[in-house]
Amino acid sequence: MKTGWASWRSARRWCARSRARGKACPGKPCMLRNRSCSSVRPEVGAVVKAASGAAASTPHPVQDWQDIAALSERMLEAAQNGNWSALFDMESRRSALIARAMPDPQGEPGAVIPEQLHSVLALNERLLQVLQRQQADYAGELRQFGYGRRALEQYGKHQ
Repeated sequence: MKTGWASWRSARRWCARSRARGKACPGKPCMLRNRSCSSVRPEVGAVVKAASGAAASTPHPVQDWQDIAALSERMLEAAQNGNWSALFDMESRRSALIARAMPDPQGEPGAVIPEQLHSVLALNERLLQVLQRQQADYAGELRQFGYGRRALEQYGKHQ
């Protein structure tokens, strides 16, 4: 399928940045899901269609925090399954959503919803525990295969 994009990677980057900013693709089909970006997240499409090409209106903070919580849950599952590429991909998307949902230090109001923020923080704590447990398991495997203290210290320095 010919899309007009220079490459798959540039299309992915453009779509991710645009969706994080609340914009849609400029009429090109999205290579990620074979449809336009506005149909990937319906609320983004509604914002863009309402603005009809002009600057998009303010994002909906409740939906952002719900998306952040959902991504955090999926990140936890990916970490438990050892799916590192998915974990890092979701982290970049989640970081963009958090940046959009947090209040702007320049004075533009942003809403932080305490209940959702606490649930995201709790999920982050669980994710950290899973990653620490996997790190300890990996260090144990290194010891089992004869790597000594020096190798483990080197492993710790590169994290």
